[in-house]
Amino acid sequence: MLLSAFTFAVMSVFIRFAGDIPPAEKVIIRTIFSAFVLFFVLKKKKLPLFGKRWHQKLLLSRSLFGVIGILFYFYGINYVLLADASMISRLNPFFVTFFAWLFLHEKLPRLQLFSLLIVFLSSLLIIKPQFNSNFLPSLAIVGAALFTGASHTIVRALHFKEHPLTIVFYFSFASTVFLLPFIAFDFVLPTNIQWFYLLGISVTGLFSQIFLTFAFRLAPASEISIYSYSIILFGAIFGFVFWGEVSDIYSIIGGITIVIISVILYRYQKT
Repeated sequence: MLLSAFTFAVMSVFIRFAGDIPPAEKVIIRTIFSAFVLFFVLKKKKLPLFGKRWHQKLLLSRSLFGVIGILFYFYGINYVLLADASMISRLNPFFVTFFAWLFLHEKLPRLQLFSLLIVFLSSLLIIKPQFNSNFLPSLAIVGAALFTGASHTIVRALHFKEHPLTIVFYFSFASTVFLLPFIAFDFVLPTNIQWFYLLGISVTGLFSQIFLTFAFRLAPASEISIYSYSIILFGAIFGFVFWGEVSDIYSIIGGITIVIISVILYRYQKT
């Protein structure tokens, strides 16, 4: 989970550096690369490419929610401070908790329900909704966390039912098919340096997905989700090093509150 958070933060840096390439084009180049690499890995390991027939609805839903979440994130990251985007994206585990309760019928104790409310209010300190030019990108990051949370909930539903590499390949292949119509009329030819950044997005995005999927397979989500919050630290460091970004006091308070609530829940679930 630590490696997934780190590679995801590095991917965010590459997204920024890729510049004015449309979000859908950035995503589809990443998914084509992932599908291409995983195709040969799965063939070599003699693992199924598209999973079992009775899991198709789950795999397709995971892919649809996942690609929507990525599109929102790729759009918002260009306009929101990297540290703030990392904080907002950490709403994802709380959406997982909510969706797991709603669809997987997992227990939702009062402490977790109260924590969801506190985390939502804390996120408002980071987003600071004023309906100005920064509001829509911040809202897009929230949407990314929501759809990614739904996607990760389905990954949990597929726990031990499909191989992690099959899940990632299916996501990459299906996402490519979903996005083809969007880039057909809005394709921008990247420059040489942009091709390098797009390759960076592809490599780090692939490894982030693989690390994340294996993490959910190897340990209970309640035990490992706390480590995903390291992305806030990685995002803050990268944002400062590359762009001199520093979050304001409200964002810092909101981010610290989200982390504290997460630690409390982690300790509660461990007891």
